Amino acid sequence: MSSSPGPRITRALQHRNFRLFFGGQSISLVGTWITRVATSWLVYRLTGSELLLGVAGFCGQIPTLFITPFAGVLVDRMDRRKILLLTQAEGMSVVHETVFEDRFGYVAALHKMGADMALYDACLGGALCRFHSSNYKHSCVIKGPMHLRGAHITVPDLRAGFTYLIAAVLAQGQSTIEGLSHIERGYENLEDSLRRLGVRIAKVPG
Repeated sequence: MSSSPGPRITRALQHRNFRLFFGGQSISLVGTWITRVATSWLVYRLTGSELLLGVAGFCGQIPTLFITPFAGVLVDRMDRRKILLLTQAEGMSVVHETVFEDRFGYVAALHKMGADMALYDACLGGALCRFHSSNYKHSCVIKGPMHLRGAHITVPDLRAGFTYLIAAVLAQGQSTIEGLSHIERGYENLEDSLRRLGVRIAKVPG
């Protein structure tokens, strides 16, 4: 007997993080709708032209049309978790960052855990980028596979924190991670989920 679709539709709302996301997005969309209505009304009142009203509406969508397809690619093209996985791959990997000058700020923590990674200010593995004449270390050479070891790590933000958590799971020995609240903002019931996977984890009051 098939279950009612109602519980399935509202299942995500049982999680606090999703409720916060849903509420914030709802408020944001209402504000966007009010802005668009007000802009359209103002354009038509000032010009009285249906054509200019349509042009104004189209121009408002231009940033979304041209930027949205690429924004996610630029941000997550080579995220921290993928680079962590390269430490477990056979051979040498080269990552050339062309967007953010401080993308590799988390490499120092992985060094503490035994990762064989080196940063360079040269454009390795690709064409020259906008950092080629600067001192930014925007290329990373990773040698693997490496056996990571436990270490004491401080989490600076959500994305780096989850990468450190995965590294701690892969590492041999005990790891201590400070700033777990950053990770819990994005992953609800994380501790229980890791335990179900067989990870030995415990929160230390501090």
